[in-house]
Amino acid sequence: MGLTVIVEHGSIIGIVIAKESPFHFLVDDGTGSIMEIILPGVEKDSIKLKMNNDNLVVFGESDSINYGAIFQLCCPVDPEKAKTIYKNGLLKIEVPYVDMLKDTIDVKIE
Repeated sequence: MGLTVIVEHGSIIGIVIAKESPFHFLVDDGTGSIMEIILPGVEKDSIKLKMNNDNLVVFGESDSINYGAIFQLCCPVDPEKAKTIYKNGLLKIEVPYVDMLKDTIDVKIE
């Protein structure tokens, strides 16, 4: 088992903490993040997916390969509204961004 840091445009976007890093695509559609993670040969029941406002953690294993990675998301998301589907080795995750202005108040300037 090794540790690999994934850097994109000078920012750390992931840390691989298993034998193999799954290949992935991350798209920002302006309202949220869409991530597709390729996990060939992995059964749905062996996938472990965890998420908080800033990070996504995925583990999965096939007969011969253990996959695992931690991905840092660019903007805070609402993990309770995440939608996922897994089909033919492709895990698709859609999660909306948090409304940063929600629960803000106007502050009087003197």
